Amino acid sequence: MKPTDLSTLERMVDAIQAQDCAALSALFAADITLRASLPRRDVSATGPQAAAEVILSWFDGGTDIVRVHHTVDAVGDRGHAGFRFTVRENGTELVVEQHAVAIIAGGLMTDLRILCSGFRPAASLGAD
Repeated sequence: MKPTDLSTLERMVDAIQAQDCAALSALFAADITLRASLPRRDVSATGPQAAAEVILSWFDGGTDIVRVHHTVDAVGDRGHAGFRFTVRENGTELVVEQHAVAIIAGGLMTDLRILCSGFRPAASLGAD
């Protein structure tokens, strides 16, 4: 995995936080396949625009998206990004964490898998 491939994942996290559909879709190859496991369902999409729209739709209604943690590294020939955001929705602060594993070729993602924690009340952090 090249350092430029890892920068693709960094830019993905930036684009999700900024809710920038154009920037996010620009990171995807024309034949991108997205598969994601969400708390209540699995979703999939093909193509850059569709994949970007699906990812950003998870944050609809959210404001004040703040990155509180992220990591980007290689797992063999795959790239991995783990990221956690706080999001304000209807006056409530929530936290969400996602893990993404991608195949990256020529600086573009051709395959992306995401696992999502769901939006959890931020106040429950650290509580038993």
